[in-house]
Amino acid sequence: MKKLLRDPFILIIAGILLWIAFHFVNMFWNQETTSLMNGAQKSYEQAENETNAVKRKAAFNHSLESFLALEKKYSPTMGNGKLYYDIGNNFFQLEEYPWAILYFDKAAVLRPRDDRVEQNLLAAQSKLQIAPKKEDSPIKKVFFFHNYLSIPERLQLFVALGIVALLFASLYLWLDNRWSNWLMEIFLGLGTILLLSLAYSYYFSPVEAVLVKSSALYRDAGEQYAKVKEEPVASGNKVTVLDQTDSGKWMKVQTSDGSVGYIPYEAVRII
Repeated sequence: MKKLLRDPFILIIAGILLWIAFHFVNMFWNQETTSLMNGAQKSYEQAENETNAVKRKAAFNHSLESFLALEKKYSPTMGNGKLYYDIGNNFFQLEEYPWAILYFDKAAVLRPRDDRVEQNLLAAQSKLQIAPKKEDSPIKKVFFFHNYLSIPERLQLFVALGIVALLFASLYLWLDNRWSNWLMEIFLGLGTILLLSLAYSYYFSPVEAVLVKSSALYRDAGEQYAKVKEEPVASGNKVTVLDQTDSGKWMKVQTSDGSVGYIPYEAVRII
């Protein structure tokens, strides 16, 4: 029995069986979520078909309330981004464009290859006359997967690569041949690259936020301080969060033009 437990292949099989069991339990657990999502989506479709302006707005508000209740209940920051996309569509229909931009940005983080999210984000930005910001650097071209895959997808791929690497390590212990050792090193290398990508996303990537209402940019945390510039930062613009005051009422941010200052927390939401 002790010899069996020392065999990596046995441990891999046990891990896979546990993962399958967890997957099925999670699938049944999420049936309620799917039902609520379908109901909220049906409300949105009914609102789209409504011709009366007053009833149309009321229907979109009802749909939005349903989606926001789902967000509050499940906090799907590691989901597939569909809920954020649906919330963004509701805000767009209600002409709440800064909030629509916020939720389309949230959706884009989890759905980086979804053209619909990008198109709707651009449409919301155009409503506020915000020029889209495109970054194209050699580093992004080399490590394309860092932006091509969401964090949940990279986590899943990292686990899969780890399992495959352990499988070939077990085969190497059993068969003692070069090809299994060579394949183990390849998958370990790919897993290491993904691990570095995940570490950067968690610990080094800048925290970004969207202004949901226009606000002045102050030199310190308080309205009694001088403004960095006279014109306010318009709603819908994206900023980089540099710090947050102990009271939680102010955020130190950097705007797209490089200006650094403080904005009231109520005016900004983190993506």
